[in-house]
Amino acid sequence: MQNFIQFLIRFHALFLFLILEAFCLYLVTRQHHYQRAIIYKATDELTGTVYTGITGTRDYVGLKSVNDSLAIENARLRERLLMLELMQISRPDLLSDTTWMDSTRYEVFNYRAAKVINNSTDKITNFFTINKGSADGFRPEMGVIGPNGIVGVTKRVSENFTTAMSVLHKDLRISSLIKNKNYIGTLRWTGGNPNFALLTDIPKHVNPEVGDTVVTSYYSNFFPENLMIGTITDMDLDGGSNFYNITLRLSTNFNNIKHVYGVDFHEFNELKQLEQTTYSE
Repeated sequence: MQNFIQFLIRFHALFLFLILEAFCLYLVTRQHHYQRAIIYKATDELTGTVYTGITGTRDYVGLKSVNDSLAIENARLRERLLMLELMQISRPDLLSDTTWMDSTRYEVFNYRAAKVINNSTDKITNFFTINKGSADGFRPEMGVIGPNGIVGVTKRVSENFTTAMSVLHKDLRISSLIKNKNYIGTLRWTGGNPNFALLTDIPKHVNPEVGDTVVTSYYSNFFPENLMIGTITDMDLDGGSNFYNITLRLSTNFNNIKHVYGVDFHEFNELKQLEQTTYSE
């Protein structure tokens, strides 16, 4: 209390000035309409500026929820787009009938939105971590895609998080298709530049060309077919053999992956069990 009294005594002149200034403004605005209008206008502008700043701050803080909702909506749209593509392949005569959208026969994949919270690109075995887990429908061996193409395959899953093998992992193999040649090869990464990967098992007679698009094939258990992987930038015959080593520029920027989607193939467990039983016989 004593400190407060000393503070008032020390700055009493300033406080007296402010009180007298406020009283003078009151008298001026009370007696003169023009001055009152000017002061009110200045006050309104100051208040508006403050409210604009508060609203901008609130909008910025709310960006996370907006981004999350957009990611979920994109996942729904991807499901619908895939259903349309499957319908076009199998029953093009029904494209004009919108009732097929309610059919579950074509809902082979679900897309689950997530965000990358950790990622590596400078190792020979690169992984990334996403902020969703088993509680959100993630499981091991799910494909993961981004806005520009494939990203990787899930490896381990906890209740709230998932780690995944990146395409930039020496042990990951992806069945790939040269789109305009309709020929299947194998995508793998051999280290080095994270923007490029290797496509193998393409024979000489296929005649691939620089600029050809490479997408996921219909043999993949992790991804729907026709998802973007990259474009051919270079090629050479492997040691004089009849098979090419083809260099691809990957469509995904692995140094800047943020929002991704887990691709859940409904019949994956059934298919995997059947294949394991068959191969073990």
